[in-house]
Amino acid sequence: MKKVFTLILGIGLFSGASAQGSFELSYAQQVPTAINTDLVNEVAVDYVFVKNISTSDKLTRAERTVNTVVSNGTYTQETYFCWDNCYSSATSISINSGMNIAAGATFTAFSVHFLPNTVAGCTDVTMRFFDKNNTADFVEQSFKFCATEGGVSILDQIKNGNVMETPFPNPASDVLNVKFNLPRAVKDAQVLLVDMTGRTIKSHKPSGNYGLMVWDVQDLPEGLYYMMMTGEGEVLGTQKIVVKH
Repeated sequence: MKKVFTLILGIGLFSGASAQGSFELSYAQQVPTAINTDLVNEVAVDYVFVKNISTSDKLTRAERTVNTVVSNGTYTQETYFCWDNCYSSATSISINSGMNIAAGATFTAFSVHFLPNTVAGCTDVTMRFFDKNNTADFVEQSFKFCATEGGVSILDQIKNGNVMETPFPNPASDVLNVKFNLPRAVKDAQVLLVDMTGRTIKSHKPSGNYGLMVWDVQDLPEGLYYMMMTGEGEVLGTQKIVVKH
């Protein structure tokens, strides 16, 4: 039976919050793992929490705005999502009146699902969560699912991915905050702060696969630095930062 590895690359990209800013996203779990599947019945799943950070209840709908599935001419990959109900690949927006999320509450039952259907390749999915009564008030989350034959290394899939978000504040004077998202398959991950000569100034080993690292930069001379995420001898991502006191 034909086998591939399905990789959920939960390398998310938060974007699209409106001026009202009623919603905030967070990961339920960061589980981009390699799943050995026959590509027929197995489904890869990723999750995200949706929090209403406003002071009023929100009737909230979910919409799949991007769905770049791959076809081999005979079969086509599929995605579907679960919100107030589970919606088939043919439905891109939740059709009910909306999920009521109370002020300050978090909806934890959303999931997006990927069915390879024997087709190798990567699918990008973007989900939008919006106020039914004000569609300009929304937030988005992007997901990437990859099905590859022959057990291709997960590093080949996440290079150039968003393993580190842009550090903030930037320029930094006292502390520097860095959000990161790493697949569990990556071992020996480390974040390095490197000066313009290539010398490692500071290093930090992430305590998990996703989260926020806080760096003290008060003792660093002003100037340009690079922050590098490494794993298994590979550079997985870089960010440019400026220290200015």
